[in-house]
Amino acid sequence: MSKNQKAAYARRNQLARERGFRSYAQQRRYQKNPTTHKALAALPESARQVRNDVTAVLRVAREEKLTAEQASQRLQVPMSAVVWWGDSGLEPKRGGVTRVKKGDRRLQWHPLIVNGQVTLVETRGSQAAKKAQAAYRAQLAFLDGADGAGEALAKFKGVRVGGHPVETNQAVIGEIGRRGDLGDIGDMYRAWLS
Repeated sequence: MSKNQKAAYARRNQLARERGFRSYAQQRRYQKNPTTHKALAALPESARQVRNDVTAVLRVAREEKLTAEQASQRLQVPMSAVVWWGDSGLEPKRGGVTRVKKGDRRLQWHPLIVNGQVTLVETRGSQAAKKAQAAYRAQLAFLDGADGAGEALAKFKGVRVGGHPVETNQAVIGEIGRRGDLGDIGDMYRAWLS
């Protein structure tokens, strides 16, 4: 192996580790952009975590009108991981700057109170993810007794997220809060992946 080949091999492995894989060989075994629950669940835990971090980078860049580089630096996520996992949400690099698209079609999951229980719903795309997050925030605000939470919750009456109707019945949500049935989102996520 020549000096250049060794350097290229080391660089590929370094990039794979930044993306959450043990090595380049492990990275090659998985889909770059999982499009199904099964493909997402098959990823190593470390790769799923980096992918979640990239989702946060894209969200922050959109909300605060930052470049991908600025958001990745702020959240301390390697830019190589942002480019790898978030490529569908990025514009081509121009003038050394990578802008974030207004939306993407990435598979994501979000907690939501549906049919009287907290569950994880799959969403495809940043707009659906934003709707799921807003609905869950409204449900939690109602449970916390925040001012205007009932009106915020009423905005989601009849709305579906990931194919599921958002629970807006205040009595049902209140009962979930009284029972303490919000559950551990981390445990739900692990069960969803299995």
